[in-house]
Amino acid sequence: SIAQATEPTAMTTESVDTSATEAALLVDPASASPIDKEEFCQNLTRLEAHMDDELMALNETNTESYECVCSEVDTNSKTFSVDCSLKGKQLAFDRSEQMVFELKQGRYELSGTSLSWEDSHGSDLPNQEEVMLEDGTVTSCTANICTSCTVCEDKMSIAVNCSNLEIGSYNYECSDGYTGSFALTFDFGVIMADNDASTSAHVAEVVTTASATQATAAATESTETGSATQ
Repeated sequence: SIAQATEPTAMTTESVDTSATEAALLVDPASASPIDKEEFCQNLTRLEAHMDDELMALNETNTESYECVCSEVDTNSKTFSVDCSLKGKQLAFDRSEQMVFELKQGRYELSGTSLSWEDSHGSDLPNQEEVMLEDGTVTSCTANICTSCTVCEDKMSIAVNCSNLEIGSYNYECSDGYTGSFALTFDFGVIMADNDASTSAHVAEVVTTASATQATAAATESTETGSATQ
């Protein structure tokens, strides 16, 4: 079943490793060098590797790899999506995720994720889990066809009750640290608008150069003062 292939611990209420949910959804802008959207979309290898690792943690027998691609959501470049899919002959299911990014104050923020499954028998669960985010934290979630989906107090994990499903039923509580989408445990860094990343980097370089110049001037003045005193 889908649950056996993707969520081997979903049928129990045993505690699972929550270390992944301890990672921040988005890093502090001051702690990472910004890149523009085009540069981000040209190299999604790190994201694909993260998703492969997350799936491997659930299913150690998996040998397939994710493939991710960016798409424009609107013509004004204010919103774009990343679609990641996992398909292969070794799998009894297809698992896909979509991440939506919205432009806010010159940088893109993760605003939503959706998770879908389809097994080899044709059972389809499109957008099975949908999560909305604001300022890097989860604000709402929907588990379509399921009984309930609730945002946990940590604003990063969700509690999902899908025990009513005939195929691939599962159930997670807040104590399980379940996030659903692998994207919610990935550090996307700072993604700027295509024209803003270079500007931001230039400003940072100017500030650094100015600070260095001031420090050199101060050191020179101190040396001259000391020489005059002697």
